[in-house]
Amino acid sequence: MKTFGKALVAGSLLLACGVAAADVAYNVAVTTDYRFRGVSQSAKDPAIQGGVDFSDKSGFYLGAWASTIDFGTLDRSADLEVDLYGGYKWKTANVEWDVGLIHYAYPGSSSGTDLPFTEVYVGGTYGPVSAKYFYTNDFTGTTDKGAHYITASGNIDLGSGFTLGLSIGHSRGGGVKDPLAFGSTYTDYKIGVSKEFSGVKFDLSYVDTSGLSGFTNDLFNAEGVVVLTVSKTF
Repeated sequence: MKTFGKALVAGSLLLACGVAAADVAYNVAVTTDYRFRGVSQSAKDPAIQGGVDFSDKSGFYLGAWASTIDFGTLDRSADLEVDLYGGYKWKTANVEWDVGLIHYAYPGSSSGTDLPFTEVYVGGTYGPVSAKYFYTNDFTGTTDKGAHYITASGNIDLGSGFTLGLSIGHSRGGGVKDPLAFGSTYTDYKIGVSKEFSGVKFDLSYVDTSGLSGFTNDLFNAEGVVVLTVSKTF
């Protein structure tokens, strides 16, 4: 577990004491390709995902989310990603702020690949527009360098229950350069349309990157792709 990992576990235990009677929501999903910041985590194959979120009226929250993955020859023992997170949300005027920690765990993965990492984040939402900044001092992989990620997104109501979703993200830092070996900065984009049918959400999106043009092998494809995700929240 890297630098922030122990802090997240300790914080999670403390927060758990305060959200024992919190609201609980579950989510499940199937996607044709699990993309993380524009890069495939499932070797361009489908993935099964699910999670649980605990939220307290005070603003504190905890959550866990998991997805099947396929890192192939990089680490054949890594077939699951589990994200653990906790934080605090509050409002000032018309902006909802969000600050917290997220730990990306890969149960069973080889210690030699050093996949787990932890980020701190801070973000804000104003109406249909949101932005969030993530930082880690020790990014995934054998690097011991930091990485930054900033993303902005927005939703536009198209009517008849359809929503247009737009997002852009930018990764940079020495930690990005080492494991990807294609420069220390790149950008990812996503544009999609979603709609719910009988409580089940269908999201059809186009995902692409720029700055990773050489990173297109079967394992970690970063070229443009259309992704269909079907999800439900309970």
